[in-house]
Amino acid sequence: MKIFTALLLFALSLQLYSQNKTEEKAIQNFYSTCRAEKFTAQNYKNSGLHYFYTKQYSKSIERFNKSLEIDATYCDSWYLIGYSYQQLGDYNKSIEACNESIDLSPRNISAYIIKGYSMFYLNDTIEAIRNFEQAKKIAPDKIDSYYGLALVKSYQKNIASAVSEINQYKSNKRDKASKRDIKALNILEAKLRKESKAYADRMAD
Repeated sequence: MKIFTALLLFALSLQLYSQNKTEEKAIQNFYSTCRAEKFTAQNYKNSGLHYFYTKQYSKSIERFNKSLEIDATYCDSWYLIGYSYQQLGDYNKSIEACNESIDLSPRNISAYIIKGYSMFYLNDTIEAIRNFEQAKKIAPDKIDSYYGLALVKSYQKNIASAVSEINQYKSNKRDKASKRDIKALNILEAKLRKESKAYADRMAD
């Protein structure tokens, strides 16, 4: 009985840890990578996007799957399925869908970003970083990968490297990010600099 209770508490702690991480702001923009061969496939994809606003992710998945029935090569629908599963907390299915998207289009930045966050929520920081790094190579002007890398490295307590990612984005940026994303980046940067100062103060004592 004690063993069962210990296992139950351990499982609960992992779940709470994952939930705490999902509370952090994530920057996951939807970038178009491929065109639908049939207009009806695009219509179903757009219909799925509308359900995001009311967080009806199961309905979104239904619409995206419909678009894939019409056009099996529509890689954007796959990564959007990945995002929907991620929001539902099914990170393994999210990763599977993103892999399908990447197989169809290896330069699909959104698929790598979404997969990176799902890996992060599964506590696989190594694979999360690999995916964010790949996204950064494909689109060095987009904010998503730099923020993702900074966030994961902050959880690894690699503060200097996390701050470096933010500095890289600010020095290299050519693409205009949304105010919402810039605000999230600035909040994370302030948090990192505060932690860095606190660490320096402890070392000085």
